[in-house]
This record gives sequence, C-alpha cells and structure tokens, in this order.
Amino acid sequence: MPDEDTPADIGRIVRVATEVIAPVTLVTALLYFFGRKQITFFFEYFGVDVSTLGLTTTDYLYLAQDGLLIPLAVVAAGVLVALWVRGGSRAGGSRPDVDRWIVRVAGPVGAVLALFGLIQAFWPGAGLADWVPSWVAPLCLAGGVLLLGLAVRRRRTMRRRDDEPWVPPSQAARLAEWGAMFALVAVALFWAVADYSAAVGHERAARFADGLPEDSSVVVRSTVDLQIVGPGVTATACPSGADGFRYRYDGLVLMAASGGRYVLIPRAWSPDTAGVVSVPVSDDVRLDHLSPSPDGQARQGPTTEPGSPC
Repeated sequence: MPDEDTPADIGRIVRVATEVIAPVTLVTALLYFFGRKQITFFFEYFGVDVSTLGLTTTDYLYLAQDGLLIPLAVVAAGVLVALWVRGGSRAGGSRPDVDRWIVRVAGPVGAVLALFGLIQAFWPGAGLADWVPSWVAPLCLAGGVLLLGLAVRRRRTMRRRDDEPWVPPSQAARLAEWGAMFALVAVALFWAVADYSAAVGHERAARFADGLPEDSSVVVRSTVDLQIVGPGVTATACPSGADGFRYRYDGLVLMAASGGRYVLIPRAWSPDTAGVVSVPVSDDVRLDHLSPSPDGQARQGPTTEPGSPC
C-alpha cells in the first residue's frame, strides 16, 4: 500500500462532495445566503429588519454578486498561482533543505494562524484591533490548516527519504485526514465570505447614506393620506383633480421596490432624526422619479396645475 498521499485521495473527497451536493444547487444556495447576509447588514445600518420588507429570492441572488464573486475570484486566482508554481518546481524533485525549511517555517506559522482562527471562532473579536476586518480570522484558520497539512506531508517525505522508523497512515486514515482538512478549510472560507458580505453590505449602506443629498429622489403621490413624516419631507394636500392623487410627499429617496412595498428614506436622513418608510405598491400610490439638478439639489417634481405645489 502506498505510504504517501496521492491525487486519487483528493479526487475521492471531491467526488463525494460533488455527488452529495449538486453544483448548481450549491451555487444558488450560496448566492442566496450571502446575498441575504449583505442586504441584512445594509438595511440594519438604517435600523430596518430586512424580514419585514418581503424581498424576493431574485433580490438576494442579484445582490450577492460582489459579496461572493469577488472572494471566489480571489480564491480561484490563488489556486491557479499555487498550481503553476507547483508545476514549475516538480522537475527538480524534492530537496532535503527545502523540505526542512518548509517543516520548520510552515508548521509553526500554520499552528499560530489556525489557533488564532479557532480562538476567534469561540471568542469573536478577542485580540483583534478595531481596524482589522472580521473576515481576517477565518482566512487565518484556512491558511493555517493548509500550512500544517503541507508541513506534515513534507515531514513524511523526509522520514521516507531518511529511512526513519515510522508507520505510514492507512488509506482510510489518509482519506479521513483529507476530509477533515477539506471540511475545516471549506467552513473557514464560508465564514470568511459571510463576514466579507456583511462588511460589503455595511459599507454600501454608509456610502448610500453619504450620497443621499445628491441622489435621485422621488415624489410620492397617493389617493389617501400616507402620513409620511421625516426631516426634509414635505407633505402637501392637493386639490381634488382628475387623477385622484390628493396627497404629495417630497424629499424622499427610493431604496428598494420589492415584495409589494416601496422602501423610502428621507433625503435628510440621519441615525438620530429619521427612519425608513415603507408604503404599499398599489394603484393608489404613484412615484414620480426626479434626477438631481446640476448643483446637487433635488429638482421640483411635476405639478398638475400652473403655480400649484401639486
């Protein structure tokens, strides 16, 4: 029985994973999860519980793109670089001095990184500075496990070359080892991308809030009094006209339209003075979309009568 890990061992692990979970189903589930994570933290910035908005699966899948695809691209690029480096170094064979250097460096560094990641899993934020993103800890765990695996493999190579007395692991033990490494790295990467998606959602919300004064606005018209209030929001009762929209609300920006609701925010929003407004999508409510004027101020919406605020 061979006493070293072979590509077949890795192939078995990958084959089992792909047979248990269909790739399309897995990708869709990941997009949904990370999209919901991102949009949850986006609306949490404004004090809104995302479960009350009735957002659809399509909304979550669409918003997951930058929260998931960028980390996937980085991981794929890292794998390619590692494979190319490995492919370019195989011709020279295994060198004892290189193996010893890898064991002495990769082992301790991997142990420290993995231990740090595990500590963060049980005590989040312990020892982390305020400027360090939360997704750094799971990346440390994944990197530490990979470095430890590399050190163990090189140590086994040194033992075989030096004819040291040792008992090589069985095939079952090697499969279990690869499976445990795969699980740890996958969980750590999942954790890292989840934290990254949350950070993206929070950062998007902060940028959205900063851009409210110059953002495109909407005029809300309604046949009934919606009682929309907020800083900078102007409510006007209009004379009864042919269109039937008697109430007009200015000073609002549209955040989302999904789940049968318009989600609106006052242009002069601040955490201490304003909240987010949700109104139903119906024939009794109409939105007039306005682009900002060149000086950054909101344009006045269309009126139904000359000289009238409506």
